[in-house]
Amino acid sequence: MEISISQIEKILKKENLLKEIRIGDNWLYQFPVEEYETKFLDLQSNSRTIKRDTNTLFFCKGLTFKQAYLQIAIDNGVKYYLADREYKIDDNQVTGIIVTDIKKAMALLAAEFYQHPEEKLTIVGITGTKGKTTTAYFLKHILDRTFHQKVALLSTIDTTLDGQNYFKSHLSTPVALDLFRMMNEAVENGMTHLVMEASSQAFKQSRVYGLRFNVGVFLNISPDHISPIEHATFDDYLFCKRQIISQSDVMVINQDSRYYSFLHQIIDEKNVPEITYGRQLSADYRIEQEARFSFVSQHLGQLPEFHLQLDGDFNKEDATAAMAVSQKLGASVDDCIRGIEETVVPGRMEQFELHQNIQIYVDYAHNFDSLNRLLNVVRNQHPDHTLWVVTGSTGKKGLNRRVGIGKAIGNFADYAVLTSDDPDTEDPNDIAKAIAGAINNPKVHVKYIEDRKSAIQFALQKAQTGDAVVVSGKGEDPYQKINGVDVPYDGDAVVIKKLIKALDNASNG
Repeated sequence: MEISISQIEKILKKENLLKEIRIGDNWLYQFPVEEYETKFLDLQSNSRTIKRDTNTLFFCKGLTFKQAYLQIAIDNGVKYYLADREYKIDDNQVTGIIVTDIKKAMALLAAEFYQHPEEKLTIVGITGTKGKTTTAYFLKHILDRTFHQKVALLSTIDTTLDGQNYFKSHLSTPVALDLFRMMNEAVENGMTHLVMEASSQAFKQSRVYGLRFNVGVFLNISPDHISPIEHATFDDYLFCKRQIISQSDVMVINQDSRYYSFLHQIIDEKNVPEITYGRQLSADYRIEQEARFSFVSQHLGQLPEFHLQLDGDFNKEDATAAMAVSQKLGASVDDCIRGIEETVVPGRMEQFELHQNIQIYVDYAHNFDSLNRLLNVVRNQHPDHTLWVVTGSTGKKGLNRRVGIGKAIGNFADYAVLTSDDPDTEDPNDIAKAIAGAINNPKVHVKYIEDRKSAIQFALQKAQTGDAVVVSGKGEDPYQKINGVDVPYDGDAVVIKKLIKALDNASNG
């Protein structure tokens, strides 16, 4: 892979992103002709991963970026850097390419460097407050049947670039340099389709700038990620989410959404074809005749029945969205039925059983809507027994989640064990206090245990015959972010499996 200075100059000027070129104290608006054929063989934004003796274009990006990082890059052989501000560099052998928006520039240049892999894939982009990952997994299972295991996946939980081998994701939507590199790897692996989550931050931070989705999916929207470092207001959050409309060739949208009418106006004005789903009589794909693990869908004059391994009405909605997308891309009804039936999502509504018929549910639910729905489902299944919840909330982001989690607990739970969940640099106890303060139900017993494994163990040991224990927030995430460091963690599901074995052995011994 390579990109030349002439290509860079052309792209930046076309998009009106180039401010100036800085070489020492000299200002230029075009590179010297003799430099036009200079080629970069690597793009990097981390000064520690630069390969020596490789002509690298270095991107100075991020709120916490310091000139010291640029100096490390220069010490490692970098001669050209791209930034959205001036850095005073005395070395006249170093050239600064100053742009108006480094994130947009990075996305466009990454696409060119990797020879536009997005044009070689059929891409489905999924946005929404909840259900993105579940919908992505439904789609992966359906489309794998239709397109012979040639489907790559970028999700909050896992990523696969060859359709078979998975690794943990660090972001719901990778930053542009990583995103286009991954798409290129998927193409090289023979993938024909990509299913990816498109987070609000992906649009706000231009990670998907210039990217077209063959099909865009808008699942739902409710307040989340509202904090000083994410979205200051719900208005900003919704504005970022709705950018998927202008970047999609076709939109699949939930007609039951509170904001459907508003979003439909935008879709209509931009002349984007629309496919609707939900429980409204006018939906193109309508859910009806629901049972706990099955539902019937009315579409195109057909009434196919679907069976799921995942409990909850919200999973039926996500399955229906996946079916609407899949059929648009050429999947048969049979592919949809079989793909949906076999879908299991790591860390999502996973169920385990402890001795004495104690049911344990593991889910990633981490805001009001997702936890409230989850607890509603579990409460309906265990109406006459104690409902335990083990949960926490993240530090430094999504500050509004804490109140929402507390409200959901107050609506359905009997006992809350509050614990740590990626506290980062915040005190987990302070986060727990914020959650506890929002539990406006005096009948709920609240206990704080900072260590997550100990908190889960406490709930399992205290639960009685017929009780339900919900462990939410982490799912199968193998890390906890503490003081800015990803500390290894077994994941809730693994922790529970080990505890079940130990407690069962103790009860039998």
